[in-house]
Amino acid sequence: ALVEDAVALRFLPRDVDRAELLPPLTHIFNKGKLAAEQHLAGAGAVGAAGGVAGGGVAAERGGESRANVATRRAQFSAISRELNQIFFNFPFSVPEYFALITRALIVLEGIALTGDKDFDLFSASYPLALRHAARLFGPKQLATMLGEARAQNATYAKAHAAEQAQSALNAQQMPQEHKRADHQSCDEIAAPRSWWRTVLGER
Repeated sequence: ALVEDAVALRFLPRDVDRAELLPPLTHIFNKGKLAAEQHLAGAGAVGAAGGVAGGGVAAERGGESRANVATRRAQFSAISRELNQIFFNFPFSVPEYFALITRALIVLEGIALTGDKDFDLFSASYPLALRHAARLFGPKQLATMLGEARAQNATYAKAHAAEQAQSALNAQQMPQEHKRADHQSCDEIAAPRSWWRTVLGER
């Protein structure tokens, strides 16, 4: 479906070799999905382990956290390099209309920001995106997708906040009992903005 969308949007020519492109593209996206799942699982474990006792545990956990960050960066860098190689090997291109739309959005956003410094393009586009998504997917499927996106964003936000809080606390010389960061107390993200960015960007 992704390849067909790219063809329909003119990022790829209609005669692109789909049989040759699909396997490496699928491989890269599967790697990216696995890396993201590992990140969420690791970040959640850091928050849940916040209350482990022991004088040297906090420092060790902080070191492990830094190692995990380095590992994730290496994973995503590798994925990015592979994806760039696919873009180089296959006839991907940015169509003229897309460049013009992007330029127009930048100009319009700049004009809006001069009148309202708190203007947010995605918040302003939310009602239109909601109606458009409802037409594309139907209310029932949209509600399912919206719930899944909200749950994923909330899980990531809580795990990431817990990891950041734990790292900050580990950097301070404090008694261990004061170094707990409970990921259950982190606020959830109310609106799955990343999902709407996808809707606006791909549809």
